[in-house]
Amino acid sequence: ACKLLDSVQTKVTARVCFQLWRRYAVFRRTAPLQRPQLQFAGPVIASWDAYFDRQMRMAALSAKAGFMNLGFSLLRYFRQWRAYVSHQQRKVQNEAVAKSARSGGGWSGGGSSR
Repeated sequence: ACKLLDSVQTKVTARVCFQLWRRYAVFRRTAPLQRPQLQFAGPVIASWDAYFDRQMRMAALSAKAGFMNLGFSLLRYFRQWRAYVSHQQRKVQNEAVAKSARSGGGWSGGGSSR
């Protein structure tokens, strides 16, 4: 009786493994197409439903994060651009001050006495 039970248990386990493998293969093939409603004929496998729901939630979060990342990337780009422009303006002003100091209108009221 134990051998028969082991044989039946092994067949059931193998069948479930193959069904999960088939579902996973179909899921991987259709995931890039973003088809969330995959219907499978056969038994209901609770672990597959939990896995599928978790993957769909992760895909939705990933899409949302990608959309938000675009906005944050643009914000960071414009902040860096504004800092660059401000730096260049200060650089031009400092060069103008240095040039006027060298030409005699500088800090000590006249150029060098040499």
